[in-house]
Amino acid sequence: MPGKFDFAPEMELSILRLMARDLPFLAFSSDLLKPEYFDTEALQWYFVQLRDFYQDHRTKIDPASLKNELKKSFLAGEIDEFTSQPFVDIFKALWDSYVPNLSYIQAELTRFACKQAMIQAVKSAPELLSDDKFDDLTSAVIKANDIRRVAETGSHNYFADFSERWRKIEEDDESMQPIPTGIPHLDQLLRNGGLSPKELGVVMAPPGRGKSNFLINAGKRAVYAGKRVFHVTLEMSYEKVAARYDSAFSGIRANLLKSSLDSLDAVYQSEENLTFKTKIKPLRRKIEQLAKTFKDALIIKEYPTRTAPVSMVESEIESLRAKGFKPDILLLDYADIMKATSKYNNRWEEQGAIYEEVRGLAVKHRIPIWTGCQANRASMSKQIIRMEDIADSFEKAKIADVILGLCQTEEEKEDNIMRIFVAKNRDAAGGQELVIRNDYAHMQFHAVSPDDFRDDAIKNQKEIINSYKNRH
Repeated sequence: MPGKFDFAPEMELSILRLMARDLPFLAFSSDLLKPEYFDTEALQWYFVQLRDFYQDHRTKIDPASLKNELKKSFLAGEIDEFTSQPFVDIFKALWDSYVPNLSYIQAELTRFACKQAMIQAVKSAPELLSDDKFDDLTSAVIKANDIRRVAETGSHNYFADFSERWRKIEEDDESMQPIPTGIPHLDQLLRNGGLSPKELGVVMAPPGRGKSNFLINAGKRAVYAGKRVFHVTLEMSYEKVAARYDSAFSGIRANLLKSSLDSLDAVYQSEENLTFKTKIKPLRRKIEQLAKTFKDALIIKEYPTRTAPVSMVESEIESLRAKGFKPDILLLDYADIMKATSKYNNRWEEQGAIYEEVRGLAVKHRIPIWTGCQANRASMSKQIIRMEDIADSFEKAKIADVILGLCQTEEEKEDNIMRIFVAKNRDAAGGQELVIRNDYAHMQFHAVSPDDFRDDAIKNQKEIINSYKNRH
């Protein structure tokens, strides 16, 4: 059962006064409060009337309508003559001359509601723990904390807030700067030169096309830019992701790198690889130099497939922050195989809900998030992968700020080139294509040439390949 307000009686009456007079406060309190919080039957009755009228009509109740509801309750016997005086007194007070302190009351209500939600989370903990429902417990605690964040977000007067808004922009200029992908031509197309904080970017492609490679490349470029990268993998093991970063940072082919450089002497015996062995010491020195320069700039977290909801990733972010690591960007490989917080009747609803939570994570923590996304089976034979080729749920396309399609024909694959189609680019132009070289061996993407920009669909793939060959 919810607890009672720990307020003085006059404070509870002032809550109702504000609900009767102030529409934003009425909307705020209708979602946040419950009738059981109020101390008396009369206060509870008025809260229900004010809340229900707002939910039905989306406006404040007027005195005449409230008086009519009061009369109906009298006639129905819900209020008897022996308990009627408090109802009459409250009615008179709702529109009296007293002006409550809005900001103080709103802050106190937020504190109380957050406390109640946390109490409920703690009360549910033993049962959830006994059933091994750790994700549900984590989610309940995070939702309790979110009450304060949502309440403090508020609405803004565009014209009145102009000066304050630009002062904050100047103060936050560095923290709100977009983070480039490391593919110059792509960054030119994206608004402000990369993916901005509070934005969700989606890299869409069929299996094996290079989604994970794109994320590795973006992570490497972010580290070199002095950013702190949090890379979450739900598909590959930590060791495989780390090995790909080894290749990306070192420039050594991925199939030659092993988790332990000390084992290379026993592994490589051919004369061809003897040349490679001579590179081991310089490579180790390079990695050590990078470690000295970037220290804890890259954190990799592995979760088994479909075991981690967004709340679990958020808990890890909070834990990292507590240890002094504040991520500048999250690379999520990938959202399609995360666990939904709730149960849904179908896959498309579940996927849409997951992506909503992922984008909410970007907004809450003011970071950009890149994730991979499967394209449908039909996309494997298409020259251009567009938004409508997204697998499982089109809701994902609605939620994302940027969607990139990784396009490649068999001929292009032989030449290690690929086209990136900008399928969605919120607040900037979309529909462009650019050609890149996909260096799988070294886990890197390279721009080919500015001449490869195309604003229309590429009609002749051989022409593109031939032009690539001529330049190289």
